Amino acid sequence: VLVTAVVLPFALHATNYHASDTIALDLPRGSEVTDAYLRMGDDFGIGTVYPYTFGFVVPPNSTFAALSPEFFALAQSVVSELAALPGCNGLAGFDSVFVGSGHFVPFEFVALCLNATEAAYNTSDCVGVRYAVDSFVVPTALLAFFAPPFDPVSAFGRKFYNGALDVQTRALAQYGVRLWIAGMPADSWGAILSAYYWFPIVAGATLVVVGIFVAVAFRSVVVPLKAVVTITYTLGFTFGLATFTYEHSALAWTQIPGLGSFGALQWLAPLVSFTICVGLTLDYECFLSVRVQELRLVGLSTRDAVVRGLTATGHVITTAGAIMAIAFGGLLFSSSDIINQLSFFLVVATLFDTFVVRTLLCPALFSITGEATWWPGRVPPVTATPLHPPLPLRCCDASCDRAATTESA
Repeated sequence: VLVTAVVLPFALHATNYHASDTIALDLPRGSEVTDAYLRMGDDFGIGTVYPYTFGFVVPPNSTFAALSPEFFALAQSVVSELAALPGCNGLAGFDSVFVGSGHFVPFEFVALCLNATEAAYNTSDCVGVRYAVDSFVVPTALLAFFAPPFDPVSAFGRKFYNGALDVQTRALAQYGVRLWIAGMPADSWGAILSAYYWFPIVAGATLVVVGIFVAVAFRSVVVPLKAVVTITYTLGFTFGLATFTYEHSALAWTQIPGLGSFGALQWLAPLVSFTICVGLTLDYECFLSVRVQELRLVGLSTRDAVVRGLTATGHVITTAGAIMAIAFGGLLFSSSDIINQLSFFLVVATLFDTFVVRTLLCPALFSITGEATWWPGRVPPVTATPLHPPLPLRCCDASCDRAATTESA
């Protein structure tokens, strides 16, 4: 109950973090490359470094081409919806043959600039329009660049990407226009969403496979369930504390750069650390459970086997956990934020599993399941003398006192 009370507040936030792929989390703090990247972002905007590319495809079986007033109107309607998404400053940042400098370009002006007989044909504006036609127009589609005024691969950038996906659906349903979303931000978010789509599936499959192997090894269905419970406790606490630390500045008071708030978790850190944390916790779980099973098979009760097993393996597990925490902890002082976050996951999981789960939760679960721990496997009857005999019965009424006196006589 005590361990559950400690873990629950963190576990409730274990999956409520915001994943980010911002380059600042990958670059080393204080390096020349990082400083140059940040200055370039301040001067030109991070969105200029990583722009979106939108493609507007002419509806099939339509009677007009991409370079036509009808399709200009459709493409401009779709861009209007994109420009209304959170974080956008209207049409600012959109650049194409039909939009630029914060406003839409009329098709009539484009047609005028393409007519060599017009007086404005050789003006700088018309030269620019013809360059845009060469760059953004193919027979069946129009292209447009968008440099967002925010970091497109940050946690906030994901809101825009999700909104763009909604616009993509509406564009096809309302206007018949297929909207392509491309560019580095789209590629990044596509990979992240795909990875996190499979993450719970892979996590569940991992725990199932772990349970099967443990069940076969111990010939029990209770031991693997206990292993999954202890692994879940460790993961819930670790992921929850990481969310509080890197999104809500829970440990910023330490003044350790590796524990500062980054506003989000680098998207790879939870995925990579999950399997390592499962391996660490399962290793310690099996180490203790094997010793308890050995003692139970020589005639000790499950309760006494847990006491002796914990005594016999406690110092080994504690030493191993401390060594692993020290080894992983050195990465907390790295100048790379993603390395700091990965180190945090591993250090917290190791320490929590070593000093809380293995010390308190495991013995408690063994005590709850008792001899049913080994079901449906068979274990020999208890033949060893109990380590601690049951305490004598204390009575509060006279009849019980008389019975005790008669028995002693």
